[in-house]
Amino acid sequence: MTVRKLPAGLHFDAKLPSFGIRVGTRSRTWIVIKGPNRTKVSLGSYPEVTLQEARKKAMAAFVAPEVARARITFPEARQQFLALDRWRPQSSGAAEGLIRSVAALVKSGKV
Repeated sequence: MTVRKLPAGLHFDAKLPSFGIRVGTRSRTWIVIKGPNRTKVSLGSYPEVTLQEARKKAMAAFVAPEVARARITFPEARQQFLALDRWRPQSSGAAEGLIRSVAALVKSGKV
């Protein structure tokens, strides 16, 4: 069966079990599933990326170490969010008040 004629769904490769293609109604995307959380990594779309190219990218993705994301605390995230340039003065105050109210509810265990 060719890639073009695959039915909708996930189809995995016999040679690389965690490598496959996700077939939708309009597109076909090469993917790799890796890591303990089974994270799906997109390798590109068919036909722009051929099967051979996708297999090479999959092998590289298996070898490449996962990049650990930096974790930030809630106060740091709030500060970064409110520091964005998109806020008007009154919107900034309203957003900060809402965030403070939600944080208090979470801390009290009501949410």
